[in-house]
Amino acid sequence: MTDQFEQLFGSPLFLAVALGQSTDTPEGSWLQVRDRDWRLIEIADCGAKLCGSIVKTQSVFNYTQTHKVKQRKKNLEGCRILSDFIPSDHLSWTGQVLDIEDGNVYSSVITLRGKRTLQIDTFKGSDIIKIDFWTRVEKAILIDGVA
Repeated sequence: MTDQFEQLFGSPLFLAVALGQSTDTPEGSWLQVRDRDWRLIEIADCGAKLCGSIVKTQSVFNYTQTHKVKQRKKNLEGCRILSDFIPSDHLSWTGQVLDIEDGNVYSSVITLRGKRTLQIDTFKGSDIIKIDFWTRVEKAILIDGVA
């Protein structure tokens, strides 16, 4: 089983336990998996709105975000990728998402789909340009070569 995790997530070994209880808020820990990279994202209350930051990642990717005055490189861990999310209905919130691949901020709708799935729809104008699905996790354990 360890070999399967290492093939999927690489080293250090990352384990996540799926949350079994139902919830009607996206607040909490979410796992995003793309190819062989993964990101652990924490969504929390940021005043009257929700925001989300990358807590841990198995990715060597850095992004360059353009500002009016300068460009800067930033490690993904600690990067706020969700901001200003407010409820749009019982299970959906609207806000902004940072696309770490191109450094742009887009309009977004996040929607709870069942107990453990969060759908992230990214828009450019009125067109959907990306749909992503994250899995809710209760806790995450990083094992650095030791089981």
